[in-house]
Order: sequence, then C-alpha cells, then structure tokens
Amino acid sequence: MDWETTGEGTHASNAEKDRFLRKVKELRPRHRVVLYCNRNFWLNLDSTSYAGDGLWIADYVAAGKPRIKAKWRFHQYTDDPLDKNVAGFASKAALREWAGG
Repeated sequence: MDWETTGEGTHASNAEKDRFLRKVKELRPRHRVVLYCNRNFWLNLDSTSYAGDGLWIADYVAAGKPRIKAKWRFHQYTDDPLDKNVAGFASKAALREWAGG
C-alpha cells in the first residue's frame, strides 16, 4: 500500500490504512502486504505502527540507514534521478524466502 498525500492534498487515515492492509491480507493470505510511506508519515501521522508484513520507508539519507526506530524491510534512499532502494535482508535467498518463494 502506498500511503502518501494525494494530488488533492488528502491522505488515508490510520484506520483506513490499517483496514486496507488487513483486507488485502484477508483476500490474499499467501501474499506479503507491505506499507510504503515516507519518514514524515511514519513519525508524524502514523499512530498504530501497523505496516502489514513489512515497512517500506522513504527517507533520503544513506542507503540502509533510515532515521526511524521501527523495523523496516525496504528503504528508498533517493529519488534522484530515479528511485533507489535497498532491502533489509541478508541475501537474495532470504528475500525470496520471506516473499514466499
């Protein structure tokens, strides 16, 4: 789930975020459900710390060093010139295992 501000300047509430993540997990129980949001949303808007099966955090600092205390699975560390991310897994095999296949 991509939890961001829309073009109209709105965003899903915590209850809406959590309900959506849980519904997707209910409908697709064998799939991993991940919440993507930026550091500001996570630290200042989130009140439940629910991210489904994992948090994908956008924080434009050194790769793998997002400025949050929560456990994260993916870190988007830049968007210039393209989005770049790292995963918090020891290996590709560990990521595959976590992803279920």
